[in-house]
Amino acid sequence: MNTTGSEKEKILRIGGIHAALGSAAPLQKAIQKAIPNAEMAHFVNEEMLHYVNRNGGVDEKAMRMFARLVFLAEEAGVDAIVISCNVFAPRVDDVRPFVSVPILTVDSAMQEHAAQIGGLIGVLGTNYSSVPSCSGGILRAAAALGLPEPSFADGTVAEAAQYLVNGDAETFDRMLTQKALELAAKDCSAIVLAQVTMARAKPALEAAGITLPILTSPDECAARLKQMLEKGE
Repeated sequence: MNTTGSEKEKILRIGGIHAALGSAAPLQKAIQKAIPNAEMAHFVNEEMLHYVNRNGGVDEKAMRMFARLVFLAEEAGVDAIVISCNVFAPRVDDVRPFVSVPILTVDSAMQEHAAQIGGLIGVLGTNYSSVPSCSGGILRAAAALGLPEPSFADGTVAEAAQYLVNGDAETFDRMLTQKALELAAKDCSAIVLAQVTMARAKPALEAAGITLPILTSPDECAARLKQMLEKGE
């Protein structure tokens, strides 16, 4: 019996590590759009982010919670792992030696793109740890690429988060759009949406007339992941 190309195509299993349940859907949507033969397995522990926010940073207990999810994903037989919580992005190298599949952070490709744009980068975030974490990642990317250090405009909109949790996506989008317009008025060269859950607001920002590059981590990550898997990295 003959088989079609799609039937022969290997299903790729991608493990998503999340500290917020809301980040699973946008990441899955972007990855499956870029890699049609991918299926997602999500590993979520929302207490990780609550704990980090209460504690004021990532300590040994937070790292144990984080590493546990990463190891669960590998044991589930995934072909690659994506870390969607940017608070843990700087600590990925601590677990990488113990993982045998490719592992990348959801925002690394976005941060490299922002570093390449340079200038004054407006960073939107809906919790107080996201903007400094993302800005630090962009600085590290610039240093690794040998690029000038960009500067940053803080676009923290912490009060918006609860609206999305409560299902009021319209108010969430509106609040992010207002802050993005304020950043655009500061002559930013680009606007970065620091968290996966914020990617849904990009069309609203564009509809408001923002013509700056608007970078979201799911789309940039999906393109990078596709490239990695094609090259067998």
